[in-house]
Amino acid sequence: MSPHFLNLLRRSWDALISASSTSTFGLVQWTVGITVVTSWAATVAVKWREYRRGKYGQPLRKALVGSFVQSMYLLGGITLYLFLTYVYFVGRTVYDDHQHLVAQNAQLAEMNKSLSAEVQWRKHNISTTDPVFPNLIYLLQAFSIYRHAVNGQRCVVMITAPRESAPLASVVAQLSNAVSNCSTFGPMDQSVNPDVETETITGMVADMVVFHAAKDDKAANQLFNYLGNQIRLKRSYQLPQKDDYSLPPGVGPVHVVWLQFGTNSKWNSELYGPNR
Repeated sequence: MSPHFLNLLRRSWDALISASSTSTFGLVQWTVGITVVTSWAATVAVKWREYRRGKYGQPLRKALVGSFVQSMYLLGGITLYLFLTYVYFVGRTVYDDHQHLVAQNAQLAEMNKSLSAEVQWRKHNISTTDPVFPNLIYLLQAFSIYRHAVNGQRCVVMITAPRESAPLASVVAQLSNAVSNCSTFGPMDQSVNPDVETETITGMVADMVVFHAAKDDKAANQLFNYLGNQIRLKRSYQLPQKDDYSLPPGVGPVHVVWLQFGTNSKWNSELYGPNR
């Protein structure tokens, strides 16, 4: 035989095995088809032999006709058996699915219980393993260093932010005010004063905080370096108008820092990961 013909036979056999191994065609072929055909062929052979020994005319034709009814009964019996077997597996599948869902529901209930307890705990505590803890600690340290760099001189921290960045800006304002001992302003409601909205938006940079301070302000430059480890900053030497804030009482130089939050401002840990 030629290699091409042998290859054709091999691929045909592989196609037959693939089609009949786990498919519906395989079930019908091996369970119903072979059983019915084999039984029918055996019945025809037995009757043909009987008719031939009895010297009946046309024994093969009589054997074929006589075996038809018996073959139909056999086919019906096998079909009924397959149907009942299928019904059994349907019931078992439904039961298995039910047991699987019960186990999943129990697992989810236990998980929800654990998460609810953790949420209640986090309402009153800060986890030292969460990025928020070092974020706040380093923020406090940055403004503490700034306070020592100012060395008792008058200082102002002004904060502006659009609505989407107002929560983060408020956190910075509250903590910086408590540590730096500087007069802190903002973030203010833009809907009350149109000038605030203009100042908030003009020069704003998305995803960043513009750090406004005098170029020769060494204390502000030091704050910029430390604060930049926690929040994305962009340096600017443009200062706000003096009407935007009230000067603290006293004489001497005034250190002014304006933190202009942009849209979608976030901690560096949110942008780059907690190890940033």
